[in-house]
Amino acid sequence: MKPLPFLAGTTLAWLSGPAMAAVVNFDFNLRLPGDDNSNVATDTYEGLGAAPDSASNTHWNSVRRTSSTNVSSASGINSPILDSAGLSTTVDVHITTTLGLAGIGHERSVGMQELGTAGAYTNLMGDFIQLDAAGVDTGAVATANGLFDGLIIGAVYDIYFYCQGELYGAGGNINSGQNGLFAITDSAGTVTGTPEQTGWSPSNGVFTEGVEYVKLTATADNSGRIFFIWQNVVAGVNVATDFAPDATGGSTDYSALNGIQIVQVVPEASSALLGMLGLTGLLARRRR
Repeated sequence: MKPLPFLAGTTLAWLSGPAMAAVVNFDFNLRLPGDDNSNVATDTYEGLGAAPDSASNTHWNSVRRTSSTNVSSASGINSPILDSAGLSTTVDVHITTTLGLAGIGHERSVGMQELGTAGAYTNLMGDFIQLDAAGVDTGAVATANGLFDGLIIGAVYDIYFYCQGELYGAGGNINSGQNGLFAITDSAGTVTGTPEQTGWSPSNGVFTEGVEYVKLTATADNSGRIFFIWQNVVAGVNVATDFAPDATGGSTDYSALNGIQIVQVVPEASSALLGMLGLTGLLARRRR
């Protein structure tokens, strides 16, 4: 049996290895006095994160709040948005909340942020946008709603949320760690995936899933969007255990978001090849 014409020349390309997926990076930075829309500043991170990427793909989009209380859209702050290779992309991120995004943290003292003083990662982990339970009693949950748009309809994406804030006081208190909870939702805000929370550990100079970041996987809807929520961590309310390092396991009123990476998931060569070989057999049987 002759090979089907549309398969000619494709098998060797798959066997040569999977294509590198485009990565889009967002670094949440300090607000520049009198210049909220600047996308050029020395505190924007350049380099690799936890997401797999080519060594030369080091671009991060600088995202700054548009006012003293809100971060509304990356496109309104940093334009154009580029992928990690510096190429134009349609991907954007939007974050809003009814409780307000409070001040931008910038503590970089030794011991205050786990990787915020680790040299190479300072510009990524040493500043952030902060979610605040709006001054209500300890134990309240604050929720920020977010979405990505400009995605490929039906494509699967891995999303890396970096969340490490300031550690207030050696003994720890309700603010300790400022770790956060993230989950994929539908357009109405209903959680559709398993929530994941960040933690805290002694600085070891590396990114560890479940500590400095969490990774969620989601599929873009028929409008090219993925929705998510971001919350502060409240033990016994939205999580069983707060991973912040205080002796009582108490919750934190705050959460910090340092950065986000979003990566389209590309099937491995072997999986794509097996799928196409199955299709080949099916079509061959139909030709008989």
